[in-house]
Amino acid sequence: MENKAQDYARDTRLKFERVYGSARKAIAAGDTETALLKCRAALDLLNDRDLYGPQQMALGLALEDRIRRLSQTQRA
Repeated sequence: MENKAQDYARDTRLKFERVYGSARKAIAAGDTETALLKCRAALDLLNDRDLYGPQQMALGLALEDRIRRLSQTQRA
């Protein structure tokens, strides 16, 4: 049973990294709408599971800040 939990956590972490990587590419390309969507999806994945231990809270706060800034940019 423990292996299933570890596999799920690993898969979720890989999914988070792929989604956040897509968000970074969208940011670099100036695609605010896609970046915002991907950042929100990454935050949802991050909130779903403890993926990064003690760094998780700081990572979540950084993502929330990025989402806030992207939202402001989109409105401007």
